[in-house]
Amino acid sequence: MATTYRSVDHPQRHDGEDQREQHLARLNKIVVRGARALRSGKDWEAWLHRAESLMPIGFANTMLIWAQRPQATKLLSYDDWQQNGRQVNRGEHGIWIIAESGGPAQHSQAGARARASVVFDLPQTHGVPVPLRTPPYQGAGQPPSGAWDALASLAFRSGFRVERGDCAEGDSFISWRDRRIHVRRDADEPTAVTALAHQLGHVLLHGDSPYLDGTRTLECHGVRKVEADSVTLLVAARLGMGTPSISFPYVSSWAGTDERAHPAELIQAVGDRILRAAAKAFTCLDAVLPAPMTTAGQALVARTERTAEPPARANAGQASSTNQRTQAEIAQATASAAPPRHLSTASRLQAAAEQFYTGRLRGSWASVYLESRGLGESVQQDWRVGYAPAGWTTFTDHLRDLGFKDADIEAAGLARRSSRTTLIDTFRDRAIFPVRTPEGAVAGFIGRASPQAGKEVPKYLNSPATELYSKSDLLFGLHEARSALARGAKPVIVEGPLDAIAVSTADPERYAGLAPCGTALTPRQVAALAEIINVRETGILVALDSDQAGQKAALKAYEILRGVTDKITAVVLSAGQDPAGMLETAGRPALAAALADRAQPLADLVIDANIARWDRWLEFIEGRGNALRSTAPLIAQMPPEEIGRQVARVAQRLKLEPSEVTSAVADAISRVGTSPKDPAFPRRASGDPGETTRTARNPAAHAALGYPHSARYVVRSAAAEAAVNQPAHPRPAGATQARAPKPHAR
Repeated sequence: MATTYRSVDHPQRHDGEDQREQHLARLNKIVVRGARALRSGKDWEAWLHRAESLMPIGFANTMLIWAQRPQATKLLSYDDWQQNGRQVNRGEHGIWIIAESGGPAQHSQAGARARASVVFDLPQTHGVPVPLRTPPYQGAGQPPSGAWDALASLAFRSGFRVERGDCAEGDSFISWRDRRIHVRRDADEPTAVTALAHQLGHVLLHGDSPYLDGTRTLECHGVRKVEADSVTLLVAARLGMGTPSISFPYVSSWAGTDERAHPAELIQAVGDRILRAAAKAFTCLDAVLPAPMTTAGQALVARTERTAEPPARANAGQASSTNQRTQAEIAQATASAAPPRHLSTASRLQAAAEQFYTGRLRGSWASVYLESRGLGESVQQDWRVGYAPAGWTTFTDHLRDLGFKDADIEAAGLARRSSRTTLIDTFRDRAIFPVRTPEGAVAGFIGRASPQAGKEVPKYLNSPATELYSKSDLLFGLHEARSALARGAKPVIVEGPLDAIAVSTADPERYAGLAPCGTALTPRQVAALAEIINVRETGILVALDSDQAGQKAALKAYEILRGVTDKITAVVLSAGQDPAGMLETAGRPALAAALADRAQPLADLVIDANIARWDRWLEFIEGRGNALRSTAPLIAQMPPEEIGRQVARVAQRLKLEPSEVTSAVADAISRVGTSPKDPAFPRRASGDPGETTRTARNPAAHAALGYPHSARYVVRSAAAEAAVNQPAHPRPAGATQARAPKPHAR
C-alpha cells in the first residue's frame, strides 16, 4: 500500500467523559483516513492480507493497527499477556484500538458502546513461548488435504448442498431455490476449492437476497463480486493458497466518490461484512483441518521485528522450506513441554492428558487388545487412542512436573481424592478414548478396562463432570465424523466408543459412528448433531446392542429422534453381538453389509416392543384390546404418512379388523395437542423469544404442526386401504368371556 500514515499519538488517560469521547473521535478519524487511502485494487488486496493475519478483528481495528504497527503479529491486552506467561517489556508503547464495552474488540456494531483500549504485540513482550499460526503452504498452490470437505461441511450447515457437474462456461454457480452449489466436475482441486469458497462467500454474505428478490440466481458483479472475491482471497490465504485469478477494481468503482454519500463509511461496512463472513469460514476450517503452529519466543520476536511489511503472496517453495524448518524447531522445543498457555488451565490440562496417554499406548496391552478387535495401528492413531498406566499417581506426578496445581488437576477430573485424601489418577490401567467438542478440543475421556480385570471393575469409566465435560452434551466421534457427514455419510447411533470406531471403520464413506458418553441419547446430543447436518434430510440409523438394555436405549432414542426427523431406522444384529463384536468376528465388509441390509424403521421396533409386553395375554380378546389401547397413542404421534402402514401391521399382529385399529388411533389422535414438543432442544418458559427459533431449526417439528387434523384423514384413508388388502381375522369362540390382567410394569 503506497500511502503512509502519521504516527498515532498516545494521549494520557483522562477521567472525564468528554476527553474519552475526544480520544475515541481521534481514533475514528484515523480509521476514516485509512479507508480513504484504499484506492486501487492492490490497496484493497493488501488490506485483506493484513486483515487475515490479524483476525478476528473488525475493519476499524485493522486500520488502527496498520497505522501504528504494520508488522504486528499477535495482539493481546496487558492482563492477557500475563495470563499467557509473558510480560510487556518496559518502555513499550501500547497500540490503541476501539473495543466494545465489556468485551474484547471484534466487529464493531452500529450503536454499540465503544471505548478506546490498549493492546501489545508479541515482540513487545517476553516470557514463555506461545504458539503462532503459520499458513499450511502446500507448494504449487495446492490446498491442504480436507479443505474441500471443510468448505462443503460449512455449506451443508448453511443449508446448501454441494454438487459437482456441468457449470456451462463458469467454474461454479448457485441454484438458490434448490439450495445447491454447483462446482464444475472437471475442475482441478485448487480451482474447485476457490470456486466453492467464492460461492460460500455469496451464501454467507447474501443468503437472504435471492429469496427476497424472488430470483433463481444472483448476479455476481459490483460490490457483490468484490465481497465474494474478498472472502475467497481470505480463505485461500488461510489455506496457504494463491489467488492469481482474482483482481480487484478501483475502490471508487463500487464505493463511489461523492463525499455526501460517505464512501468511507460504506468501505468500512463492506469490510466488516467480509470479515464476519470469513470468520465463519475460518471457524469451520480451523476445526477440521490440522492447523500448523510455530512456537513463538525470542527467536520469533527477532524475526518479526526485522519484518517491515507482511508479504502479499509468499513464494510457495520458499514458504514450504521455511515451514519445514519451523516444524523441526517445534518438535525439538515442545517434545515434553506443557500445552500452549494461551488456552485456559482446564483446556491445557486436557491437552496434556491426551499427549501423555497417546505417548504410552505403544507396547501396552491396550494396543494389542484393540488390534485383536480389528482396530489396527492406523485406526488407533486416527482416533488418538491412548493408555493410562496402572500406577496410582503416575499421571498426576507428570502434571505436577509440568507446573500444574493439585486443585486444577482435580477440578479437571484427571485425578480424585482417595480414602486417605491424597490425590490419585482418575484413569489407571485403561485404554483411553478422548471425547472432543464438535470443534475438536478435548473435553474429557472414556477409559476401557482390561479384559483381564475383575468383575468388580467397571468396564467403562467416564471423566467426571467438569467445566469442559458434560456427558449429556457430547457425542463421542462427532468431531471425527464431520468430514464424512459433510460428504453425506449417515450418522449411526451406537452404544460405546469401540462400536463408534467400528462403524466408522467399516464403511467411512457411508456411515459415521456416534456414541453417547456412558448415558442414553439426550436431546442436547441430538441438538449438537443437528448443528452440523440437516438431520431431517439425512436421517439417523440406530445400531444398539441386541440385549434388553440395548432395546430400551433404542426405544428411548426413538422418543427423542422422532421430533427431528422422520427417517429413523434401526439395525438389529444377531443375539449377543454389537458393531464392535461383528467387526472383530466377521470383518468390515460384513458389518457394512449388515448396516445396509438389515436396516428397518425404528418405529416398527417400537410398536413391536410395546405389543410384546402383552404377548402372554394376546390369546384373549381383552388382551388384544389392551395391547391396542396401549399401542394406539404411539401410532398417533407418528408422521401422517407412517400411520397407515402401522395400522395395517398392528391389525395383522393382533388379528383385529383394520377399522378397529383405525378407530383406536383416531381417538388417540384427537387427544394429541396441536403443538407437539420439540424433544431435540431444551424447553424454556412460555413466551421465551427463543422458542420460535428452535422450532424453525427443527424442520420435522415444524412440519408436524399440522397434527392432529391432517393425520385423521390419513389414518382413515390408510385404514380403508388396509381393510381391502388384509383378510379379516375371526375371533375365537368364547374369547370375549376371558379377562386378561394388565402386565406388570418393567
